[in-house]
Amino acid sequence: MDNFNKFIRYRNSYKKKVSLDFVRNMHALIMDNIDIESAGTFRRTEDVNIAGCSMGLAPAAVIEKELAEAIMEYYSDMKGGRHPFESAILFHYRFEAIHPFTDGNGRVGREVLNFMLMKERFPKLLFLGKDRELYIKALKLGNEGRMGEMVSLLAEPILSQRMDILVKNLERVIEPPVKGGQMRLTDFM
Repeated sequence: MDNFNKFIRYRNSYKKKVSLDFVRNMHALIMDNIDIESAGTFRRTEDVNIAGCSMGLAPAAVIEKELAEAIMEYYSDMKGGRHPFESAILFHYRFEAIHPFTDGNGRVGREVLNFMLMKERFPKLLFLGKDRELYIKALKLGNEGRMGEMVSLLAEPILSQRMDILVKNLERVIEPPVKGGQMRLTDFM
């Protein structure tokens, strides 16, 4: 948990654009005390296991070049008018396909995605429970070249998660705890 807290502080204080150094630093913070040897270092091997979804990996020799191109493409797409959510999802897919680290790619990739979304004032995507299955399904759509469907599918968790939060917040307004005979909003309806 300490790694994650350090990572959150770093992410929240980072004001620049996504860069290779930013990605390496995020990996180093997330993997510190887990895989000290490779924390923050791009992989130098082709021997990597991917949990849940098989993808074609970029050869180790071109990881830095491929990732730099993916970052440039993300900012170019944004400048060209592509929707920020779509741009971030497409970057994330490409990041996972490059698979720049021996371990921790999913965690780092999802956090880079969330950083991009937050910079554009979108809510973070949380991949928990049933949404994790949806995430894997979306990556498989990307593997099939069905990018539009992948983007649409990944919009679903944001909508459902935000709706859940909205409902919970409204329930607190509509039915606040009654203290000392205070009026409730429903008393006025």
